Amino acid sequence: MLLAAVGIGAVGVVQTSIEPRAEAEPMSLGAISAQMRDHSGDSGSDEANCIRYQPADTSTSSEFVTSTGEALAAHGWLESCPEDLDLEQQSAVGITPAASGDFTNGESFLLAEVNHYNQKVEGKGAEKYSGVARLRFGDFDGDPTIDLAWDLWETTNFSNPGQCDVMGPKQGRGPCIDEVIFTIPDAIDMTKDGRGYRLTIDAVKPADEGTCPATPAEVEHPDVVTPEEFVGVGCVYGTVIQGREVVIEKSIVSGDAEAVAPSTTFTFDSEANISESPWNTIFDLTPPDDGTVQADALILTSQETVTITERDPMNPRWELTDVMCVGTEDWDYDSESGELMIGSNEMTMTTAQVDDGPIECTFTNTYTPMTTITLVKEVI
Repeated sequence: MLLAAVGIGAVGVVQTSIEPRAEAEPMSLGAISAQMRDHSGDSGSDEANCIRYQPADTSTSSEFVTSTGEALAAHGWLESCPEDLDLEQQSAVGITPAASGDFTNGESFLLAEVNHYNQKVEGKGAEKYSGVARLRFGDFDGDPTIDLAWDLWETTNFSNPGQCDVMGPKQGRGPCIDEVIFTIPDAIDMTKDGRGYRLTIDAVKPADEGTCPATPAEVEHPDVVTPEEFVGVGCVYGTVIQGREVVIEKSIVSGDAEAVAPSTTFTFDSEANISESPWNTIFDLTPPDDGTVQADALILTSQETVTITERDPMNPRWELTDVMCVGTEDWDYDSESGELMIGSNEMTMTTAQVDDGPIECTFTNTYTPMTTITLVKEVI
């Protein structure tokens, strides 16, 4: 049930609801594809570092692959820089998307598998490398993507104790163990068939004996670590939460039929109960004269409570006179009866069930123009 409470004055609480839909059908992300891109060393050119992609698309990216393929980005060489990517001659990082995009709302599941092919290429190019693994969700509106950035240190092959972040089996008397560190990106909002979804990448965890379980397992080391001439495997897990698209709209009208409500900037504070939520923001809306403007749509998920507050415009000629949400059950604020007033100029939204289509919530301010007095002098 979706509940919305809106405040103008300080009287009571108003709630509007949507009847829960029937038992939800199975949920799926559909086909997931993956790409490696933007691979480079911390020094030297891409050509000097022998940067290669497979299957190659451009000089800075691979093609997108499905679960039957692997997108690879490689660097360095053992004997000479190969013309095409060569796993026997180069170190590489690859990604394969999961075969199934099926998920349970709010539960972590496997999105992709990453592989680190570690060769003794130290000294053949840069020492430290970075890149991006991109996942694409083609069954959603606009083919949204999420980028998983990674960093790799090609450690020295003949180390002394204390030189390695992760010690090799000879405890500093041989090659260090190389480490791939992934940076978890911000969540993304997606839409499909009139519904909203938020995708979060939860973690990249080392595989248990080289195999990625369907759900995350506890591991001793949080990053993918790989001895020289071995292959390290990591598992990318994510969570999808369903929700509704919500659009915040600002409208201005004049309280005088002969006057115009002038374009003015209004500032809104938005706060969610989840720290990573994109609703935690401050935004401005500037409608044109006697007009309306919309903010970009955001997803309100089934785990969020969001409070939106319109700041005082610091001009006594403006008064917040109406807040209305359309897409639930239409409801309005009656400034004369005051029956729908609570708090101050804020609106709180929570949702436990989702439904089709967006919700539009409009904050309306009325402008009262200056009163003019005309003096007429009459000479007798």
